[in-house]
Amino acid sequence: MLKFILSPYGRISRKVYWTNWVLPYFLILLLTIFFDRAIAMADPQAAPAPIFRGIMSLVLFWPSIAITTKRLHDRGMSGWWNAAPYLALIPVGAVWYQSRMMAAEGAAAADRDLMSVLSFVAALTFVGFMIHLLINLLILQGQTGPNKYGEDPLGSVGDTFT
Repeated sequence: MLKFILSPYGRISRKVYWTNWVLPYFLILLLTIFFDRAIAMADPQAAPAPIFRGIMSLVLFWPSIAITTKRLHDRGMSGWWNAAPYLALIPVGAVWYQSRMMAAEGAAAADRDLMSVLSFVAALTFVGFMIHLLINLLILQGQTGPNKYGEDPLGSVGDTFT
């Protein structure tokens, strides 16, 4: 079990990824939200502090990287794809920041409109990229047979959801 959670080496199938990581992760997320809200009931006007969510985020940070890396390996992709969403946010943030600076400085309407269009295009590109990555992780079947990351976790058996 520790090898599954902590090691980024090897490959795992869709079924293993869903049943041993995605579903438990979301159950843990729901529980932490529940506990955070239970703590906040003392003062209903205040927003709940994400104490438990913060702790679980720290605890699950490395296992998330390791397990997702194995799923990426099953698709024939490098584990460095884990960093891609964060890198893709850089141009989105840069365009957004520039558009806010232009608005604060009172730039011409045409310039503000151009930055709005660029912000929309950057955000749309980021969303498309994330959809592509999620489809690869959650939906598409891994490569059949061995690849440079290890043996096929299914062996020679193909399945519709494994």
